[in-house]
Amino acid sequence: MTKALRDIHNLGFLHLDIKPNNILTSYVKDTTNGELVKLDGLTKNIFLIDFGCCQEYRMKPKPQEIEQRHRERQFESKVVGCGIFQSYEAMRFLTQSRRDDLISMVYTLVYLANGETKWAFEHIRDEDEQEREIMKFKKKASPAEICQGDSLPLAPILEIIYGLSYDEEPDYDKIVKTFIKQILELDIAPSTKNYDWVSNPKFLCNR
Repeated sequence: MTKALRDIHNLGFLHLDIKPNNILTSYVKDTTNGELVKLDGLTKNIFLIDFGCCQEYRMKPKPQEIEQRHRERQFESKVVGCGIFQSYEAMRFLTQSRRDDLISMVYTLVYLANGETKWAFEHIRDEDEQEREIMKFKKKASPAEICQGDSLPLAPILEIIYGLSYDEEPDYDKIVKTFIKQILELDIAPSTKNYDWVSNPKFLCNR
């Protein structure tokens, strides 16, 4: 997923809506019989979809400028994305950058690893109060507090991303290498469990 975001960012765009619903694995629908089948050589690939919230993060250069400039950070009139997976800065209606996409990626991976997030506060029925509590948690929580349980290996990655300045270019290779390093050091074995749509592909065909 890091590499997918890198490719989007290299084109000059931000995704701005990273969440589980917008992540696909490499299974496709066979048009001949309606079954889901693996794509040869792509069974471990991840695809990002839904680019409806995408925005350019580089401004067109002025006549006297050679290179494009990063958009300046300011308060926006509306926020883009899903609150649970947004960065704290995005929830404050601040202009987003590559850093925010990567934070959303980690928050999404935490949810996928643990099956929940500590900051959902689903017991709070009032939406405004719920949003305030989510923001308070994200503002104060350390990467280790965010990435608990099965998502523990993500903590050093979130530490790297939190350390980025607003317009700084992320070191995507470092993020990937850190993730692999954590997996090896913690001796995390690949899961043998299938996803719902692998165990029962018709689950998706009928939706």
